[in-house]
Amino acid sequence: MHVIPKVPHISPPLLFAQLTEGEAPVKAAVVPVMMGRELEVPQAAGRVCMFGFQELCGRPLAAADYLALTGIYHTMALSGVPVFKAANRSEGYRFVTLIDVFYEHRSVIPCWTCRCIMLMAIL
Repeated sequence: MHVIPKVPHISPPLLFAQLTEGEAPVKAAVVPVMMGRELEVPQAAGRVCMFGFQELCGRPLAAADYLALTGIYHTMALSGVPVFKAANRSEGYRFVTLIDVFYEHRSVIPCWTCRCIMLMAIL
């Protein structure tokens, strides 16, 4: 994991455009998970998708959901990652599961937090 100091001119939409090399984003793609369940992807282009933290970790999702994403997307941008405390422990556990699944599949996750920008790249 590489931690990069917060840079004001790099916003989630700007980095998303760079990651997709200008490919037009598709709104609300749907990823099949398992047993008939589906996961809505708010923004995607090619093999890159983007989520807000609450959309992915703020609701009851699990490793199977994140695994379905890695089958389609090699890069997932995640914005709004909070500082983890006791009050948001469940979201923190989901975030760790998300990172673990993407790590195992050698995926890239640029994350925007309130403190810095993290880039996790497994090469």
